Amino acid sequence: MKRVPPSERIEEPIERLLEAGTTGNGSVVGELLQLGAKRFVQELVEREAASFLGRGHYEHGQGTGGRKGYRNGYREREIATAEGAIGLAMPQMRGTASPFHSVLADFLGEHTDVLDPTFTTPNR
Repeated sequence: MKRVPPSERIEEPIERLLEAGTTGNGSVVGELLQLGAKRFVQELVEREAASFLGRGHYEHGQGTGGRKGYRNGYREREIATAEGAIGLAMPQMRGTASPFHSVLADFLGEHTDVLDPTFTTPNR
């Protein structure tokens, strides 16, 4: 069985949505935006992981710069957005000198003030 990164697995629901339309109570455009955002953020997190290890998804061998470590599955994480929660598959690393933390996922998780009902837009 071919191992497929999470970002590529999102293609199937997008294709299904475009062919058959929405399956829930939401709009096709809303679901498409949410899936597109999920895929975009997932790809960026996967690029962060590849940069952290110095090699791409399922590439073997020692990374550039003598870095060691390997991927060891994923853990689920949700990030709140205006279109609803986006579920991400966060790469887990083993055998590295320091733990992997996605700067992007942390940034997005901390900057959801648009969803806060008490948030007011500053006057310009």
